[in-house]
Amino acid sequence: MTTITAIRATEVIVPAKPGSLNSEQVLDKDTAFAKKFMTGESWTEFANQPKWIVEITLKNGLTGIGETYRSASKELLEETINVFLGEDLLKLNWRRLPVSDQRIYEAFESAVLDLVGKLLNVPVYQLLGGKYRDTIDCMG
Repeated sequence: MTTITAIRATEVIVPAKPGSLNSEQVLDKDTAFAKKFMTGESWTEFANQPKWIVEITLKNGLTGIGETYRSASKELLEETINVFLGEDLLKLNWRRLPVSDQRIYEAFESAVLDLVGKLLNVPVYQLLGGKYRDTIDCMG
């Protein structure tokens, strides 16, 4: 029932709110910085870099969802999917998943913990040590 039977990865581009990456006073010409952090030719290109939504489905029909960093490698993502297919979720080491690339790791970690929370009928924050706060301030 807890065997991973399917993994779907959907490429998405999430646009940034205008003015949220750079102020008008910031000159976005640091190509070396942008390339180092895989954001394209400039920091402003960050919002145009794709990311992947990863959905892991178990034999019992439950699905867990995670999201990669921007510019995650499609090839490494496909390799990782092949590593997970057929594995038993309850036999994986949830603190050291078999994922070699950091831009992909959190997507699988989130999806796995989402599934474990659903199996145990607890929120993911409970798996991480408990709730820290009731609300989070956010800019609109």
